[in-house]
Amino acid sequence: MSLKTVSTIHKQRVNTAANWAAGNPVLQAGQIGVESDTRRFKIGNGSTAWNSLAYAVDDFFYGQNAVTTLASLPVSKRLVIASVTTATTLSLATALPVGFDLHIKLYNTSGGSITQPLPTTAPFESKKGDGTNISSVSVPAGGSVEINIISATNKYIIKTDA
Repeated sequence: MSLKTVSTIHKQRVNTAANWAAGNPVLQAGQIGVESDTRRFKIGNGSTAWNSLAYAVDDFFYGQNAVTTLASLPVSKRLVIASVTTATTLSLATALPVGFDLHIKLYNTSGGSITQPLPTTAPFESKKGDGTNISSVSVPAGGSVEINIISATNKYIIKTDA
């Protein structure tokens, strides 16, 4: 079988933010609409009008969720700011897509230190930055630690340097 090279240009639908809002079209499933003046974009699902679609990049990469517990963490944004007074069981509200990661900035707002347990049973693996397995992380009173959850095929790898 011989290989054939085909030169093509793939062009997205492009308009200004004001024109997109005024027209409020429904993009086909997977179709990308770009705002020429803001450089933001949305991806259609075949049924939701433009004004009700969320911006693709802003939703996950640039936003943050604020929580007061590590139980049932939202995964709709890449960053989670957690202000806690007690340890809770860390869990995800929904599956984190394979290849994505969730960055958690955990603040201890209590007057004493907190020993935050980390899940160690499938599908979770909890490790320090050097690869050592761990089952908890200590958060000093008024202090903070950072935790990353990386979604791999059939597992979540939790890493922290704390």
